Amino acid sequence: MLSQKNKEAVPGSVTGAIRIIAAAIFWLGASLASQRNAEPIPVNYDVLSGYTVVSRFERDASASFLVIEDQTQFDRTFEAAAVMNDGSNRLPPRAFESRIVVAAIKRDSYIWSYQVEEVSCSQDILYVHYRPALEDGGSAKFASALIISVERQKYSGVVFVENGKIVKRLKIKM
Repeated sequence: MLSQKNKEAVPGSVTGAIRIIAAAIFWLGASLASQRNAEPIPVNYDVLSGYTVVSRFERDASASFLVIEDQTQFDRTFEAAAVMNDGSNRLPPRAFESRIVVAAIKRDSYIWSYQVEEVSCSQDILYVHYRPALEDGGSAKFASALIISVERQKYSGVVFVENGKIVKRLKIKM
C-alpha cells in the first residue's frame, strides 16, 4: 500500500517530465525556426573576366548554370579571350585548391552583361544574386557568361537569383 507521500510523488514526477519534454520540443522548434530564418552571410567573391565560352560546351542550350570545382572542368567550359590592353581578372594558378567557380551563361542573339548584387551563404547554400542587361545584338549567336569565384567551403548547393527570382538550384557534392 502506497503512503500518501508516495501517491503525490508519482503524479508530480510525471508532470515534471511532461514539462521537460514540452520545453525540449519548444526549444527544438525555436532552434529549427531560427535556422530556417537565418540571416544570409555575405561571401567574398571575384567576378572573372577575359574568358569566352568554349563553342562546343552545351551549344544548343539557351542557358547554362554551373559549379566548377577543378581546372579541367573549367578549361572544358571557358577559354581565355584575346583582349587588347588586357586588364581581365582571371583565375590565378592553382586557384581550385582554395576556390570554386559558379557561372551563369545566356545564349542568344544579344550580348549580356551582368551586375552582381550579392553573393551570400545561408545554412550551407550559396546564393548568387545578379541582374543581366542587354548590351548589343545582331544576327550572330552569343554566349555571355557571368563567372564568379568564391572560397571553397562545404556548400551543399548554389541558388542563382536573377532579377530577384530564383532561376536555378544546383546541388554540390564536395
